[in-house]
Amino acid sequence: MDTLPVYSHDSDGPPSYGNIQSSFHLKHRNNKPWATLKVQSMARSSEGVPVFAQGGVISGSLVLELSRDAMREISIKVLGQFVQPISSERTVSPFESGPDVFLSFSQSIWSHDVSHSENSLDGKTEWPFAIPIDDLSPDHLPPSVRERNASFGVRYELFVHIRRGLMRSDDRLGGVFEYLTASCPTPFSALRQLAYETDVPIQGPDADPSGWKTMAPVKIEGSIFSNRDAHVTCTLSIAMPLIYTKGTAIPCYLVLGSPDKEVLDLLSSRNAIDIRLQRRVVWGVDRLTKYTGFDEKLYRNGALDYPGSATWGPATFNGNTCTLDGEIQLSPRLAPSFYNIVIFPFAHSSFAPTGKGPALVHNVEIADLHGDGPHASQRFPPVSSSSSLEIPAASFNFAQVMDRSL
Repeated sequence: MDTLPVYSHDSDGPPSYGNIQSSFHLKHRNNKPWATLKVQSMARSSEGVPVFAQGGVISGSLVLELSRDAMREISIKVLGQFVQPISSERTVSPFESGPDVFLSFSQSIWSHDVSHSENSLDGKTEWPFAIPIDDLSPDHLPPSVRERNASFGVRYELFVHIRRGLMRSDDRLGGVFEYLTASCPTPFSALRQLAYETDVPIQGPDADPSGWKTMAPVKIEGSIFSNRDAHVTCTLSIAMPLIYTKGTAIPCYLVLGSPDKEVLDLLSSRNAIDIRLQRRVVWGVDRLTKYTGFDEKLYRNGALDYPGSATWGPATFNGNTCTLDGEIQLSPRLAPSFYNIVIFPFAHSSFAPTGKGPALVHNVEIADLHGDGPHASQRFPPVSSSSSLEIPAASFNFAQVMDRSL
């Protein structure tokens, strides 16, 4: 393998654990805050979106500076829902519940009915709060999705609801936060760690068999130049472990073989090889049916996304076979979840495949956080290859995708 430079990509990667305070304010006309929500999180900066991880605690305090302001109740609320992209007219407004809410949590921090005091609050008052994330829901919470090209989103909001009673408008204070899952890769093989530490090429599966997962060979058949049959056998290897941190890359190693050297030369072109990262998602809300007497899921929508494609170095030929080194680059904004690596038939104007569907599908996981040891790097020039498709949920095979859905 030739030495490849390490390229600089988008730095908006996974945050490091920290304790950064973010603040939200409601102000008087003189610009003096009368309500301040302080939130402690893993945010990248005090100006950034608060970030919380699975197993953590949403903590902070609410500070009010009032002059005998009548109120009925003050609550801390956490809202999670599937939403349309920001560009969509159907986007749900902040602090409002849309049709696909999967999390609605409320914790009262002050109530007139409980305190048995006067309705009005006077002076400066501060209420601390701490909400374990695992207490928010008995179900597994999906990670935040804020991708520009995705046909859906997963939005979390933390806000204070100040309820004043009849004839007076309520106030809400807070904002969006990012939720991360706690999964991360286990350490890489010793040879792969050495490659990252010393900035040398990654060894392939022959030299480092414990560091790779080699798939069963698949044969892609078709015709070439519309006048003769052709087939190529593809053997794909991807680096282990099969969990990768967003903002890094999935190292790939591909072996192509064909008895027809002209076919092999044609279809080993980097632009002809079509290997992608695929994500299938379905979402909906619970409903209670009179027929079953228990909650079932009402699936409202689904999305099929291809947020990345493999990029390759030059092919190395050896008789009727050739090998290519490559990677699938993972955007730092990619939502962590379960994905598929998919091999599609070759995309070349001179080749007509027998079938249009995937020749191979294999599960991988994308995580928010780095594991122990050196971090994986992207070793090829940055590429932009993301596409998404919004499709009716009825077209999905739910038995196949539910364990991989957000």
